[in-house]
Amino acid sequence: CNERMQQYFNRQVFACEAEEYEAEGFDTDGHWRRLLGAYQLPALALLEGEANKSTGIFGVINDRSRCGFEHSKDKSEGLVDSIVASYGKHPAFCKASRNPGRVFGVRHFAGEVFYEAAQFVGKNASAHRPDIVEFLRASVSTFVQELLGSDADGSPQSGDGA
Repeated sequence: CNERMQQYFNRQVFACEAEEYEAEGFDTDGHWRRLLGAYQLPALALLEGEANKSTGIFGVINDRSRCGFEHSKDKSEGLVDSIVASYGKHPAFCKASRNPGRVFGVRHFAGEVFYEAAQFVGKNASAHRPDIVEFLRASVSTFVQELLGSDADGSPQSGDGA
């Protein structure tokens, strides 16, 4: 989120300045117009991917979640290996000096941040959108209520089947 906000801020500042310089005739050689690309932040491309090019780290995590890789023996090493194989040469990627099979880094606008990959896949696979869960809890269908493990008022059922 912070990365997106920074990108938006950079785009606004550079675009406004370029337009102002151009309108006042100061950008005769096009330097400010060329700066418009400076708002692109490599960390966003690494995390979210680029249209028609890559899925980004989020895509790798999503794919591993959908394919059931969270049940593998060493979850974090497999995930980090996949990320390194796909994005190890990306300018915003940082390889960790300690625990490189379990930790990876991203060069964000504000600096480098390292992430412990353990449980990324499992947590991503088990995420439920609260609005969807709330919608399903409102269902009068017995099947849906049993599926959610709650009775009609949304409170958890006791284990005795009552």
